[in-house]
Amino acid sequence: AILFYLFLLYTMTWDIGYRDKVSVETGRKRENVFTGALISICANSINFLLAIFIMLANFLPESFISDIGGISVSAALLIEGMYTGLLAIKLAGSALSSYWFVYFLLPLPAILTCFIAYNTGIRDFKLKMLFSVKLPESANQKKGK
Repeated sequence: AILFYLFLLYTMTWDIGYRDKVSVETGRKRENVFTGALISICANSINFLLAIFIMLANFLPESFISDIGGISVSAALLIEGMYTGLLAIKLAGSALSSYWFVYFLLPLPAILTCFIAYNTGIRDFKLKMLFSVKLPESANQKKGK
């Protein structure tokens, strides 16, 4: 699920970079290598906000914040569903989802993927060969039909 999610992010952000290529080449827009990362940071802002609430709930227990932290964990697990299998891995006897700092790390693969995708898109470099599948010839194609 994580790889599929990152693949979707890659193709979407690559297209944005490729569309910006013309504007950069004609001088209508300045090239900014961090555009893809900035797009991803903005898109993940809700994840970072939830991570802040989860962190505060761990440091300020027995308060209103701890209730918000519990709701934030539930929301984060729902929104970041592609990471559910990863969050279930046990580390020192507890699942990764029980550590507050993990929620700050979850958006990092998306940010890195979008950074790479935008920069490869603006340079018209395709990683398509990594994802292309060559289909075998069918019997009809072999006979020339």
